Amino acid sequence: MMIRRMTRIAAFGLAAASLVACDDGGESGGKTVEDPQTQMQSVQTARTSAQLGTIPVGADQAGAQGAISQVGSSIQGLVGQYQAAQAQAQAGLTAALQQGQAAQGTVNVTEGAISADVTYQTPQASVHYVLELTLADNDAGGKTYDGSFDMDFATSSAGYNIEYTYDARYNEMALDGTGCPVSGGISVAWDIKLSGANLPPQAAAAAGASNGSLSATFGPNCGDVAVTAN
Repeated sequence: MMIRRMTRIAAFGLAAASLVACDDGGESGGKTVEDPQTQMQSVQTARTSAQLGTIPVGADQAGAQGAISQVGSSIQGLVGQYQAAQAQAQAGLTAALQQGQAAQGTVNVTEGAISADVTYQTPQASVHYVLELTLADNDAGGKTYDGSFDMDFATSSAGYNIEYTYDARYNEMALDGTGCPVSGGISVAWDIKLSGANLPPQAAAAAGASNGSLSATFGPNCGDVAVTAN
């Protein structure tokens, strides 16, 4: 499920810092990613995802906001690390939204599933999440995650726009009792679109757009990970 809703945000600093993320991520042809930091961030994203399993049954938008925002930030960080980009600048948007003063949409949390279609926003920023996940106890003492976690946000400034879309999939990802991934995986596809007559030089040099995907496969031991990119 790819979300295509444009949200305008007056955040020039974030936009400028994020522009360097537009590289050749879509040209790697499925090669193995050897970068240790990307591998570590893959494991960290899996660990952070354990927070989705702590959302109380029956939670509303406010109760689910912190966990959803932190996992979204970690997914952004994974893509940003692979692109050798300013991942912290991107994740900073989501971190700021944890104190968002407005939320709209729906969240439904049961014993074995989470679904959400929510927008969190402040006067300066907005981010849209759509989740469809199942959670099941496993033999490793933790939970197994399966399903999708999608998000969409955009920045806008005088003369240009930047739109980000992230489409994450949990593929029977199993965490052990300590929250460490031991099997299954996470895949993330992203699309970054640039437009406008006054794009900064580094953005214009990126030919207006960037897209690609990463896939992390975990196990059999805690922290073992293989990452590939397309």
